[in-house]
Amino acid sequence: MTRLTREIRIRSPCKSYRPESPLSTTMKTFTANITVTLRRAILDVQGKAVENALHSLHMPGFSDVRIGKHIELSIQATDAEAASAQLREACDKLLTNPVMEDYHFTLNETAAVEAA
Repeated sequence: MTRLTREIRIRSPCKSYRPESPLSTTMKTFTANITVTLRRAILDVQGKAVENALHSLHMPGFSDVRIGKHIELSIQATDAEAASAQLREACDKLLTNPVMEDYHFTLNETAAVEAA
């Protein structure tokens, strides 16, 4: 009884393989600084604790303390408008809780990278 074997070769793309792109686009790198805070309508318990601690340290000049988070990241996009749209989507879907938190960001171009 002879056994038939079939050799299956999976062709993997070579390391230098890049998909064909119709146009070569210039990608720019942007640095985003995002500030996330609780909405004003929500009591910031951590902020209130810090405010009370400052008052107990005889620093009565501080009020309306809000505690939040700061996120810094890099984005590659064709222009500032595209980077801004990507950043808004990331904030709305992952980086913030839109029910409880507000955010604002600044976007600065850092360098240009050629995409082949």
